[in-house]
Amino acid sequence: MWSSASSLTGSRSPSPEPTVQPDHFYGTDPSQLPSPDSEGKTYLSPNDDPLAHRGIPVFKPTMDEFSDFEGYMSRVECWGRRSGIIKVVPPKEWTDARPNIKPQLARVKIKSPIEQFMRGGGGLFRQENMEKRKAMSVREWAELCSKDEFRAPGVEQVGLHKNQSAQTPLPSRRKKPKGKDNPEVQTAAGVPIASPPKNTIPDPEDAKPDDSKPRNRRAERADKDVSFLETFSPHTDWLPPDTTAADYTPEFCNKLERTFWRNCGIGKPPWYGADTMGSLFTDATTAWNVAHLPSTLSRLLPSSQGLPGVNTPYLYFGMWRATFAWHVEDMDLFSINYIHFGAPKFWYAVPQARAGALEGTMRGYFPKDTSVCPQFLRHKSFLASPTLLAQSAVRPNHLVQHAGEFVITYPRGYHAGFNLGFNCAESVNFALDSWLDEGRTAAVCKCVDYSVRIDVDQLLEDRRIEALEKTDPKAAALARAARNGVDLDGTANITAEHGPQSEIVPLPHTKPPSPRKRKPTIPFEPTGIAKRPRTALTPSVSSSTHAVPSASIPAPASTFAHVTHAGPKLTLKLGPRPVSTEKSFPCCLCVDPSTNGLARVHDLPAMWREVCPAARMQHPAGSSSKGMWMAHETCANVLPETWVDEIAGERVVFGVDSIVRGRWSLKCSVCTQNRSKDHGALIQCTKGKCPKSFHINCARDGHETGISYTVLREIEKEVVLLEPSSVPDLHVLKVIKKVEFEALCPQHNPVLVAGRRASRLDARRADLLALQPLSRIKIRVSAGVFEVTLIRVLEEKRSVEVLWDLSEVREVRWSNIILDATNQSASQFLAFPSVAN
Repeated sequence: MWSSASSLTGSRSPSPEPTVQPDHFYGTDPSQLPSPDSEGKTYLSPNDDPLAHRGIPVFKPTMDEFSDFEGYMSRVECWGRRSGIIKVVPPKEWTDARPNIKPQLARVKIKSPIEQFMRGGGGLFRQENMEKRKAMSVREWAELCSKDEFRAPGVEQVGLHKNQSAQTPLPSRRKKPKGKDNPEVQTAAGVPIASPPKNTIPDPEDAKPDDSKPRNRRAERADKDVSFLETFSPHTDWLPPDTTAADYTPEFCNKLERTFWRNCGIGKPPWYGADTMGSLFTDATTAWNVAHLPSTLSRLLPSSQGLPGVNTPYLYFGMWRATFAWHVEDMDLFSINYIHFGAPKFWYAVPQARAGALEGTMRGYFPKDTSVCPQFLRHKSFLASPTLLAQSAVRPNHLVQHAGEFVITYPRGYHAGFNLGFNCAESVNFALDSWLDEGRTAAVCKCVDYSVRIDVDQLLEDRRIEALEKTDPKAAALARAARNGVDLDGTANITAEHGPQSEIVPLPHTKPPSPRKRKPTIPFEPTGIAKRPRTALTPSVSSSTHAVPSASIPAPASTFAHVTHAGPKLTLKLGPRPVSTEKSFPCCLCVDPSTNGLARVHDLPAMWREVCPAARMQHPAGSSSKGMWMAHETCANVLPETWVDEIAGERVVFGVDSIVRGRWSLKCSVCTQNRSKDHGALIQCTKGKCPKSFHINCARDGHETGISYTVLREIEKEVVLLEPSSVPDLHVLKVIKKVEFEALCPQHNPVLVAGRRASRLDARRADLLALQPLSRIKIRVSAGVFEVTLIRVLEEKRSVEVLWDLSEVREVRWSNIILDATNQSASQFLAFPSVAN
C-alpha cells in the first residue's frame, strides 16, 4: 500500500553508513584531523589518502563493535587496504575480563628458537636464522633476555646523542639465582662444537663433574619453572632497569629505533622464539580469541585439517633486536598479532599502492636473489632501513604496538619490524570474503618445498559438497565423483557398453598433506614426505571416506577411479598423470646417482635449504616422520670438513654442518646442467690457486674430461672442541682417518700437459720441415725480432741453421722461430738482417 507521502515526494533512500573513523593516526599530529582534502566533510575517508600519508590508523572500538570480529574487520577494511596494517586497541571491558595467562605459560615450550645473524651494512641486511636444537621454558627465555648482551636498553642508556654499542654491559636489574645459570642457556649462547658425534662427545657444561641423574636434572628444571611462574609478573618483570611501562612513549621508542639501526649487525646476534605452536587464549575469551577466530579461512579450511601458523596460532617470544624482515603473508592472507605481555613491537608498513615500488627497490638491492626466486621477499630474509627506502621513494610508515593491543596486516601490505625487549605475542592468519579472488591469484615461492599453497576453488567445492550431503546425498556423491575425475591435462575417458546399474568405486588413497607454515633459513627438521609437498596444497576436509586428492595435488593414475554411467554407457575417468619433479641427488655432496656406500648425515648446515636444495630426502623404512640427508662415505673422507664415524653399529657422516658457505657456492666445471653444477660441496684443483672446481665423483671419474684424481695416502686428523678465545688450548675429542688426494684440472694435468707439449713440438717439426732452403724466416732473440735466411733444418738437434749476415751462419733453436711470417725466396735476400718489431 502506497502512502500519501510516497506518492507525492517519493521515499528517500537510507543514508549510507559513515566510514568508521580512526581514533588517530600513528606518527602524525592529531591537528591534521579532519582531512583538508575531505571538502568540508565532518568525517575522514580513506579514499582521500590512497598512499596513507596520514600514517597508520589506530582504532578504539566500543565493546558492542568489538564483539563482532568479522563485522568490525569488514568495516575497517577500507583503511587497512590503504595503509597495509592497522592497530586496534581493545575496549577496557575486554582487557579486564582476560584471565590470568600464567597457567598457560607453564605448558609452553619454545622448541626451536632461532639465532638471527644480520649480514650487511648501510641500512641493507640479509637475515640468516640459525635454529637452536633445544627446548626452552619461559623461565629460561626470560633469563636469556636478562643477560647483558640481550637486555633492552632503558631510559638511562638511550639518548639522542649517545652512541652506545649493543654490547655495552647494562646494570643488572634482578639478582641472579644462586649457583650456576641454566646450563642449556649457557651452552646455546656459547660456542658450539664442530659437529662431533652427540653420543660420544660431551657438552661443554656436561663435561663438568655432575653426579645428578638426567631425571633429577629435569625435575630440578621443572621446579625452577614452577617457582619462576609463581613470582613472575608479566606486566613488570620484562622492564629494563630504571624504566617503567609508561616510559615507552613515541619519543622514547623513536630513540630505541635509532639505536637499533645504529647497532644492527653489531654485537651478539639476538634470539627469536618464533613459530612456537600454541595459544595463551582460553575458551573463556569469546571475542577476538586468536585461537578461534571466525573468518572465511576458518570456514574454508577447518583447524582439523589446518596449517600451523596459518589457521592455527603461533606464539612468538621476542627479545631486544629480534627482527622480522620485509614480507607479506602466505597466500596474501590477512593476519592478526596480539602481544600478551612484555615490551612493544616496532612495525614498519608500506601502503599497498607502493607494494610494487618496494618490490622493485628490493630487487635492485638484491639482484642475485630475485634472479633465483621472483618471490624472494617471501623468504623473510631481507631487511632495508626506512631511511634507505625513503631515498627510493618508498617511505614506510611506522607504528608501535604495546602489550594488550592488536595489529592487523592486510593482503599485499608489506611489513617488517623488531621487538623492543622481552615479550610474548600470538599470531594467526585469517581471511575475509574479499580475499577469495586474491587467494586464487596469489603468488607463491616455488624455490622451497615448505611454501603454503591453498587451492581456493577446490576448497569451495569441498564445502559445497559437504553442504549438499545434508540435503541430497545422491547429488553430493555425483558431485564428488565429478570433482575427483576432472583433469584438463590428463583425463582419459573410456566408454564401454554397460548394464543398467552402476556405482562409484573409489580406490585406496593417501591422506592429503599438511605442511608447516614457514621456517626460513633454519636447520633441517625431520618431517614426513607428505608434510612437504612441492605441489599445490589443497587439503581436503570432506568428512566422507571417499574423498580423494584434488586435481591440484598430483597423484598417480592408479590412485583412484570413478565409475559413472549415463544410460547404457560406462565412463571411466582416471586420475591425473604424475607430474615430473625436478631431479634430486641421493648424496648431498656429489651428483653420483649410485646409492652404494651412502651413510646418514648427522647434522645439517644452518641454511640447508639454500646451500643444497637438490639433495634428496631419505626416509627410513617403517617411519613416516623421519627424514634425513645421505652422503657417500667416499665423499665424506675426501672433503676437509667431514668425516665418517660409527654410532651403535651405524656409519654416520659428520661435519656437513661445518662445510664453509663458499664450498657450497662452487660450480662444477664438468657438469653441463645448471642443477647439477650448483649441487653439492665441491673440491678444487690442488695446483696452486687454480679456481677450477668439480664434484668428487666428477673428479674421480674424470679421465674422459681430462681431470687427474689420485689418492695419495690415508692420514690421521684430530677433531677438536672449539673453546672460547680466552682458552688457548684445544680439547682433542678424537682422532679420525682422512684421505689425502691430488685433483688436477685439465690445464694442470701432467699427462695432458705433456701431450699438448708433444703435439706442439710435432706441429712445429712438420712446419719447419716443410720450409724450403733459403726461405726468409723470423727469429726472436734477446735483442728483438729479426728476419733471416734459412739454410737447413737440424731435426736431431731441434734447431735450424740460418744466414745471419753475408758471412756468418748461426744455429737457432726451434722455440725461437716465429712461423707466422710469410716465407720469402733467397732472391729477395739483400744484405744484413733487418730488425722487426
